[in-house]
Amino acid sequence: MNRIRAFLFPLLFLCSAFAHAISVADITAQLRAQHAPSGRFTQTRYLRGMSQPLAASGTFALDGETLYWTLEKPFASRLRITPEGVSQWQDGSWRTTGQTALNDAQTRLFLAFLRADSATLGEYFDMSAEGEAAAWTLHLSPKTALMRQIFRRIDIYGGAYVARVVLEEAQGDRSELFFQPEP
Repeated sequence: MNRIRAFLFPLLFLCSAFAHAISVADITAQLRAQHAPSGRFTQTRYLRGMSQPLAASGTFALDGETLYWTLEKPFASRLRITPEGVSQWQDGSWRTTGQTALNDAQTRLFLAFLRADSATLGEYFDMSAEGEAAAWTLHLSPKTALMRQIFRRIDIYGGAYVARVVLEEAQGDRSELFFQPEP
């Protein structure tokens, strides 16, 4: 009897651990249930050949299909990112920036990261999830030729909201974005 209990206890523990594992669909549902995030961000970019990383910070606000991205440091800049493209605030109005196929894909992905748009992310990446509702990780592996030219992998970390995004680029550079949503 002791042998059976010794075997069953670890097996039951493993089964309960798998029963609480989070899925991509769970993460999507959890993030969509929250109000649209806004708050502060910091971005650190590590470039090959540079001894010091580049740092930037500012504020962000997601309003439906629109992301407002205000860079404060190292210089001031205001961007509006929509599914139609990127605009920059200049001389009192929004002016569309030059768009290319690559810019369009990056714009769609950036919005998809913050909105947990698994349909859009799934077009470009194979996805897997781990963790639980309070602390999860979404792993993205490029599945299209275009994304494989840009990224080696992307990891998105979060809980109630996306907290951190790590982009490992194909040529060896890496970017880390930290989000501090305001309640």
